[in-house]
Amino acid sequence: MTTSSADWLPHGIADLEPAAWEALRAGSAIVTAGPGAGKSEFLAQRAGYLFETGICRSPQQILAISFKRSAATNLRHRVAARLPEHAHRFNSMTFDAFTKSIVDRFRGLLPKDWAIGADYSINFPSKRDIAGFLGDVADGLDRESARAVRALSPDTFLSNDVGVAQLPALPSQQQKPASASEYAVQEWWKRNYLNEESPTVDFVMLNRLADLIIRCSPRLQRALRVTYPFVFVDEFQDTTYAQYSTSRRCSVRTEQP
Repeated sequence: MTTSSADWLPHGIADLEPAAWEALRAGSAIVTAGPGAGKSEFLAQRAGYLFETGICRSPQQILAISFKRSAATNLRHRVAARLPEHAHRFNSMTFDAFTKSIVDRFRGLLPKDWAIGADYSINFPSKRDIAGFLGDVADGLDRESARAVRALSPDTFLSNDVGVAQLPALPSQQQKPASASEYAVQEWWKRNYLNEESPTVDFVMLNRLADLIIRCSPRLQRALRVTYPFVFVDEFQDTTYAQYSTSRRCSVRTEQP
């Protein structure tokens, strides 16, 4: 049984502010508010509105993505407390957990040359590890190119360089690198993944592999969009390009508090 939009009421709280009501009923929304302003509560109420008015109709689900496990758990518990009959249709997880789940469930859809087994290893490279890698890459280059590679930041190499590079369906289709960043990114994949019997990945690489899986499988992309007509992204201002592009492929609408 569904409730009309005009008759729907929030759960567990007396009322919502006018701006919250407006955002709650919007087709999609960006919500800006400071710490402690109730963004998590708003998302829980938004889920209730979408489920109980039939806008997100069973068996469709809502995907909620957070940066921290504590935030994902908090939101999951809020929805379960307010909407126990719909809680199974609310999937709240971190960006890393979501992209890993795509790779683990659908790795068989990866193009052959990017194939990965279930026994892959996850690495957590430190700033020192990345600096060492960049230095090693630079050592084999001419002076100008080496200087450009060494100028790359170990702090942002994964998020700003590896994370924005879209993998081609075939490694052989990669274009000749036009910058130090592109060269270093290609070397990162070669040394950690492509030339290894047991690939080692970090979570940015997992994100790029998940993105490739979805891009290479229109059927999977359609299935994800049908399953998740709404995606909630918590702390959107901190979202990296890789995280946003992958979550965007999964849904027509993306909520951004």
